[in-house]
Amino acid sequence: MLTKEILKRTLLFVMGIIFSQMSFSQENFVPGYVVKNNNDTVFGFVDYQNRRHNPDVVHFRETPGDATVSFRPLDIREFRIEDEIYESAIVEAEISSTLTDQLESDPRLTMRVDTTFLQTLFRGEKSLYYYRNAGGRENFYIKQDGAFELLVYRRYRVVREDNRAVRDNKSLISSRENNRYIGQLAHYLSDCTTLSGQMTNLSYNRKSLSRLFQHYYECTAAPVEFQIERTPLKVNFGVLAGGTVTSLAFSGSNFRLYLVDGSYEPSIDFTAGLFLDLIIPISQQRWSIYNELLFASYHFKGSYEGSVNQVPYRTTFDLGFSYLKVNTMLRFRLPVRSVDLFFNGGISNGFVLNSVNESKQVFLTEIPLPDREEPAIEEPREYEQGFVVGTGVRRGPFSLEYRFERGNGMSDFVSLKSVTYRHFLLLGYTF
Repeated sequence: MLTKEILKRTLLFVMGIIFSQMSFSQENFVPGYVVKNNNDTVFGFVDYQNRRHNPDVVHFRETPGDATVSFRPLDIREFRIEDEIYESAIVEAEISSTLTDQLESDPRLTMRVDTTFLQTLFRGEKSLYYYRNAGGRENFYIKQDGAFELLVYRRYRVVREDNRAVRDNKSLISSRENNRYIGQLAHYLSDCTTLSGQMTNLSYNRKSLSRLFQHYYECTAAPVEFQIERTPLKVNFGVLAGGTVTSLAFSGSNFRLYLVDGSYEPSIDFTAGLFLDLIIPISQQRWSIYNELLFASYHFKGSYEGSVNQVPYRTTFDLGFSYLKVNTMLRFRLPVRSVDLFFNGGISNGFVLNSVNESKQVFLTEIPLPDREEPAIEEPREYEQGFVVGTGVRRGPFSLEYRFERGNGMSDFVSLKSVTYRHFLLLGYTF
């Protein structure tokens, strides 16, 4: 079938682009600098691989064409990339889990010495640093007399008994916390006398501690050398256009045999629309909520020959639907060299704008019998729902995507189920 061959070649072309790009290493060099141990600052490009834990190595180039140089914490003092500063440090870290189902019963600290890059949250008269290890445990540090000091926090499990539990031979399990960090911060920030209210509800997390330091600097009016800024939600807006290949399938009992057993070719149509991509400001902005307002349509003409009481007949039908589709997907980007690969999936909601819904039955006899004309589908569905998955490549403002959609079609009858299969090839442009 010609349309299937065209679709196959298109899909192979798009996938070829994607996998050829994936053959390169995943690098993402952006402007930044490193500060060497002799205090020399070298500007260039840093490989930004902002993972869920603090880095223990950084890759650097002075110019895009230079060979990559790798620095570990003992090799340099700090590096900066985008709006983030990391300082090299040898620190004591508390490594016990804080998850309820993984708590230990020993209240004593479980310490380990780590060599890493601490992320700077505040730098100035009073500084705050963040460290998340590969196991996901978070630790925070302040700096006094040039040395990093761990803000101590440990959550542990306790087992207690009460009279009822003793009678039932059961123990009650709960947790307690070592909140030494509150006293450490009260002493560290003691030159601000209005922090007592903040200390009451202070939690051991980035949001709560950052809010405390923000209040301190507002209280003392001390200059802030550096403060990490919360990355705002980034919004991309654009247009897209392309083609669709739609196949239609019916299943059911003897009801509407000309649809279930009829023959018809896939529908090739034009599609176009607008998109709004909301970039989530985490994990290097690789995740986003991708929304579309898309016009899509299909048109099928087919025929079926059968007989009623040995009287042969031919039924022809004409089905065409145009939709305004609202698609919502979760998208993941993977930067590779000079392009972004992306993968997305989500739901599709289609609202009927216009429709053609006709059938005509003609009896094939020498004796003239009246033709029968009626809707191909009684009371067709006005709302189509489905799921979509897709993959593509983006370079600069342009993108090319292959997408597959499976919808529930236009039949709302239990005895006549309809399914639509759409293949999209879309060219997009971001303003």
